[in-house]
Amino acid sequence: MSLLQALRLFVVGNVLIVGMGLSAEGQSSESALVRIQATEAKTDPMESFLPEKVGKFTRMGAARAYTKDNLYEYIDGHAEFFISAGFNHLVVGDYSATGSEGDVPDIIVEIYDMMKGIQAFGVLSDESGGETGESSQSSFGTDNAQGINFTSGRYFIKVLSFSAEAPIRLFQEQISLKVGSVYSKIPEFSRFPDVGKVVKTRFIRESYRGMSFLKDVIERKYIADGKSFDISMVLGNRDEIKKITESFVEYFGQSGVKYSAVENSGRTIYKVQDQYEGDWTLIPLSDAIFGVYGVVDAAVIAKIVNASKE
Repeated sequence: MSLLQALRLFVVGNVLIVGMGLSAEGQSSESALVRIQATEAKTDPMESFLPEKVGKFTRMGAARAYTKDNLYEYIDGHAEFFISAGFNHLVVGDYSATGSEGDVPDIIVEIYDMMKGIQAFGVLSDESGGETGESSQSSFGTDNAQGINFTSGRYFIKVLSFSAEAPIRLFQEQISLKVGSVYSKIPEFSRFPDVGKVVKTRFIRESYRGMSFLKDVIERKYIADGKSFDISMVLGNRDEIKKITESFVEYFGQSGVKYSAVENSGRTIYKVQDQYEGDWTLIPLSDAIFGVYGVVDAAVIAKIVNASKE
């Protein structure tokens, strides 16, 4: 048996196990079937994001739909991760190749509504270990052994392939076009300064660079003038940014990290000398706090300092 066949049997087997579990709880196989059919999203607006046909692969019937209440039925053991990350809704579409036999899909498409673009990106970053390729301010993607994961606005999308002939990129293009009419750019990314070429973007949910108080951090790696450096960003209201700044100062004192507070364009920024991270700069604004790691020109710091919405 090939690996592709084994993966296909695994997915179908999970569906059968769910049905058997329902029957084992005293329900007949007929009632189990009714329950599964009840999750089908025949009029679900998100079903319109699923193409009817891509190449020789045609969608098999109506989509399946899941909410926070029953997501565990589809991804038991991993549902809490999505829910904690902002999950709202999921539609799943199955595709089979023209002329293929049986009811086992060759391709499965999962579209997760994560409510916000940054939350969709956060899931992609977690699922890919931070290795996210960027194609626009609103679309990111990464290949994997089973297909491709990507975002389109507020949606996190997985194309799972069990066929060596699956046109993965064409699926991505068509789905992105369908979603494109209802999504906008991820606004958080527009807060980063234009200071070089972006080579990587990550979302770190907690304990950024070992600091337990720092969570939900967006980090970008840049290259400019042959040098690479990182810029991290956390967004929040004035009180939240003030609290994070105070936590940094407390952390510096407890860890013995040397720093100096200096004035820059009427703002207080912190020059940090860290034996582990090297020299870096902490820049609190009214609605965001930035960290610049690496050797950069003063112009980079100036662009961030002057980026406040005030």
